[in-house]
Amino acid sequence: MTYLPQHIWADIAATQELKTDWAKRMFTISEGLIDEEIDRQAAFFSSLGFTNKIVLAFLQFMPLLLEQKAISSYINNKELPELRSVLPEIQDAGEAVLYVKNEHILSDYETKALYCLFKAIENSQMIS
Repeated sequence: MTYLPQHIWADIAATQELKTDWAKRMFTISEGLIDEEIDRQAAFFSSLGFTNKIVLAFLQFMPLLLEQKAISSYINNKELPELRSVLPEIQDAGEAVLYVKNEHILSDYETKALYCLFKAIENSQMIS
């Protein structure tokens, strides 16, 4: 998840309608358990053969794609435009990859793998 105080994720969950079970769980998880849960998810994706860089980037940007409507609504309703720099509005898999590439140097393989992961959640909400 994007590096943001957990209380902001919790406030998004409390004030917006989240569309995924994943976000409902992760946005409200206690700060003491968030690292453990992210480690569990990272281990899962690593077990599928994805590199650490792919897993890190995917987990960092995934919530922005999954819950972009709720996040945008939160920023607008709370009048917190300064959050837009850390919570960019990501509309689709291609845009998610562009944001990742701004923060990480990716090989062609990593770019394609991330696109496929983001496309999968865009199409099916695979994480629940």
